[in-house]
Amino acid sequence: MIKEYALMKENNISVISKKLHEIEEIRSLVNISSKSEVVYKYVFGVTDFEKIDLYIKVFTNENDIVISKLNNYFVNEYEVISYKFINNTKNIIELTFVNNNNIFEYLSGNEKNMIVFDKDRVLKDLSEQKSNSNWIMPKEDEFIEEIIQFLFNLSEIALCYKKKNYIKVSLLKNDLLDNLIYMLNCYISLKYNNHVIVNQYGNGLRDYLEEQKFNEFEYIVLESSRDDIWTIIFKSAQLYRTIGLYISEKLKYTYPKREDVKIMNILREIYKEEQ
Repeated sequence: MIKEYALMKENNISVISKKLHEIEEIRSLVNISSKSEVVYKYVFGVTDFEKIDLYIKVFTNENDIVISKLNNYFVNEYEVISYKFINNTKNIIELTFVNNNNIFEYLSGNEKNMIVFDKDRVLKDLSEQKSNSNWIMPKEDEFIEEIIQFLFNLSEIALCYKKKNYIKVSLLKNDLLDNLIYMLNCYISLKYNNHVIVNQYGNGLRDYLEEQKFNEFEYIVLESSRDDIWTIIFKSAQLYRTIGLYISEKLKYTYPKREDVKIMNILREIYKEEQ
């Protein structure tokens, strides 16, 4: 019996899933979407790649597709085919097809698995799998180096802003975000005992960060006004220090407090000069 999940109901594909279930070559279907993401994702376990066009046609109306792309690649020596499209209802949907013999391996470590159907019971142990973080923790010297680099980037943004080099400020802000995402991923991995998957694009931050920390990070990412650069600088510094101190305590690393305090004093002096 097919279990209907909320995300599938939202996309009006519960009826479609039943049609897919009737296709002999489709042995399993898993929804790996997350409400915090903009792309709805479904993974198919199939026995015949030659019928990909058929699977896609059953899933969606060809006339409803605005733009699409088809890719194929290999994961651990088995083939994966991905079909991504935007439809007239303004949804982005990605359909991934793997051989049903490989679907368990493909999905292992993913925390968003919602099994729609599994005809051959190859996914029966999937819910019991505990994912391990793919994020490698820095060694102590690397941790300190990351913080020092962040402080350099923060200082350079402030000095470029003072000289009204706004283009350089905008470019440097991207480096600052990379610094923040790296440390936030370390923080999340530690907080959840390495049982969540994170990456350099910030996936999972909304799901795993405390609301206040996420709101602060979102503000830093989205705010681009020239007049608010100092708010970005100080919010970034506060958020980075908070998570950095947490990581240093958990890993028993030294946190470069002296450098942190001195740089923040310099930044405050520059800020006062600008007022």
